[in-house]
Amino acid sequence: MQAEKGNFVRVILDVLNFTVSVSDEEEYSYVTFKEEIPKKLCFIYQKHIASEQKEQEVDKLKEKCYEKLHITHRNLMNSLCMCFDLIFELVNTFEIEISSIIQKYLQDVQELFQEIMQLDELYILQLKEFYFRLFNTGSIYDMEVKDHTGEKIELDPIFKQVSRMELITIKIISFLLLA
Repeated sequence: MQAEKGNFVRVILDVLNFTVSVSDEEEYSYVTFKEEIPKKLCFIYQKHIASEQKEQEVDKLKEKCYEKLHITHRNLMNSLCMCFDLIFELVNTFEIEISSIIQKYLQDVQELFQEIMQLDELYILQLKEFYFRLFNTGSIYDMEVKDHTGEKIELDPIFKQVSRMELITIKIISFLLLA
């Protein structure tokens, strides 16, 4: 992950350095050159020289313009490519970060699920013990039910009374069936 972040920072620095160097050197010279073109053309046409020589000087000026324009175009394309590299690095970094966040989230969910399952197993064991005592001894008054923190849970007295009556009824029915 650190390598991807390092690459991302490196690309940002490359783009920044390139932009600064281009804007300081090439682009500024192109802008000033572009502003001087009308002056140079006026100067060429004001000279008292043959029209063929004027055309040659205009052609030289056009070549210089195309050369400067080509350099500017190349720098612009390089800047765009570097920006695309920057965007792709950013996308890759975000993809890795999102994947990492998802993995951590899923791990946390799995750990919570395991805790819930352990508590459920504890409660199931306590219920089994409770019903075992209920059906085998007929008494639930000595039964202590505890929650996951180990604190005693007080059973509802009505539940105790109803459970006791049901147990007596079940014992009477089973006695009658066996007799």
